[in-house]
Amino acid sequence: MSTESVLASMFASPALNVVVLAMTFTLFPLPLAVLKLATVLFLILVFAPAISARQTESSPMLNVAIDFPIRETWSQTLVTIGRAYAKSFWTVFRVAFPLMILAAVLGAFVVELIPPQALITHVSFLGIVAVAAISAFLPVPMAFDVAIAYIVMTHGVPLAYVATILCTLGIISVYSLSVVGKTISWKIAGATYATVVFFGIIAGLAARSPG
Repeated sequence: MSTESVLASMFASPALNVVVLAMTFTLFPLPLAVLKLATVLFLILVFAPAISARQTESSPMLNVAIDFPIRETWSQTLVTIGRAYAKSFWTVFRVAFPLMILAAVLGAFVVELIPPQALITHVSFLGIVAVAAISAFLPVPMAFDVAIAYIVMTHGVPLAYVATILCTLGIISVYSLSVVGKTISWKIAGATYATVVFFGIIAGLAARSPG
């Protein structure tokens, strides 16, 4: 699978889920929901292809010969598929499971560092930057980003912070970035994190009330 496909799938899987989209457009003002959708579409349609193109330029394609068996029985085919599946499953488990544990520990640690009333304050640029950086870091289950953003909005958190959370939380996390870094490139993982944080900041500034 190409780098573009991996990144696009990573962005689309949580954010463009039909249930998540329905929740987003139902619970939030239309401009805020459109802002979230625009952020995700930019990451999929612009950022992912751009990163993939740069990686292709620096890593020329190699021609590799593949031998296909002329005849293979059904039993041989099933055994081959089983072995390939087991090998792939072990590879994914070996890479993903330790990173899932690490992501959960780091996420809990970061949450504990945040003061309970930190967001219910006057909106500041540094506050938006901090919210974007933390939200893009935290691992959350699918659709929890929408739920969390809605909860903080109904509890009086300024809309600028809500927009920042909505456009960063759940799109990526320390877990997904760790997988990208370990399997593709840490440079690409860093660029992905920086880009999501940047657009979270832009979303927060766009939603910030004048004055």
